[in-house]
Amino acid sequence: MDNIYLYVGMGIVSLCWVVTPFLKRNLGQSLTSIDIFINTQLIILLYGIITLFALKCCKYEFDLFSIRKLDKNQTVILLLSALTTYLSSVTLIWLLKNYEATQIIPQIQPIVMLITIFTGVFIFNEKITSIEMTGISLIISGVYIINNFKSVSN
Repeated sequence: MDNIYLYVGMGIVSLCWVVTPFLKRNLGQSLTSIDIFINTQLIILLYGIITLFALKCCKYEFDLFSIRKLDKNQTVILLLSALTTYLSSVTLIWLLKNYEATQIIPQIQPIVMLITIFTGVFIFNEKITSIEMTGISLIISGVYIINNFKSVSN
């Protein structure tokens, strides 16, 4: 049963990641990158408030001030996490406003996968198998082919 939740969850995330750039690109025709970001964040805040009330109605126990439980190091990590989310959001919106989503996203996703794998291996000492190394090689080859093909066709 856990695998069903895993695959449904991955499907939802994947679908959102596929659709969101196109939605933001569409908004970029009428709004600036910063306008899109600020309005999106305000709506997300509204969703968060609605979620808090829904959890409260369902009598779900949560600590609104749980951030106080973090030590200094964890607080810095939380702030860095928020900063990287902010920077990537603003930058992605700008990229999507100025370039085609079909040009940007196929380039970013493989790079994110590779950097995530290398960060896991070299910084967090995660193990990588030969099959995963083969996958990395295929990703690098795919990015090369996409870039080479685009430059030839343009």
